[in-house]
Amino acid sequence: MKRVFTILLTFVMLFSIVVTPAFASTPSVSNDEISAVRSEMELRGMPVGGLVVDEVFDSEDTPRYLLGVTDTGYIILERKSLVFHESGEQNPYSAYMSAKKYYGGPLNYYVASTAQVQATNGQKMMYDILRDENTDTVAQALFLEREDGGRSFIGSQTIAVAGAHDGGTQ
Repeated sequence: MKRVFTILLTFVMLFSIVVTPAFASTPSVSNDEISAVRSEMELRGMPVGGLVVDEVFDSEDTPRYLLGVTDTGYIILERKSLVFHESGEQNPYSAYMSAKKYYGGPLNYYVASTAQVQATNGQKMMYDILRDENTDTVAQALFLEREDGGRSFIGSQTIAVAGAHDGGTQ
């Protein structure tokens, strides 16, 4: 009886252990993408403890970027090419981590959520984090394709929010 109890107790203990992952992410971010973000942060001497990786959308509502966040900094990479865009100590999305995030290049951070998106005169609005205002136009990052296959950020252009239109109802 004692042996059965010991085996049962061992079985329960083995299957009740909760393993906390070292790195978290949204379900749509792959383990390879998490590893790539982690490597880029380490390459730049950034601590990676408590790393969270999330997808960030472009102005056309495509999940084009990866946002890596720790307690001490953030990094933004292009998702497909893993090209570095920016990093720093203050995550611009820190107050909006559960919101759908948009990126239009350096200093152009937007969110769309029930709290920040408003339908006004039939236009879809986004919240511009740095400018602290709702807007129906967002920046779109522009890049120059290099001969080595890489891309260089050259600026941004302002375009209408995806889904925005003149007048009417949505």
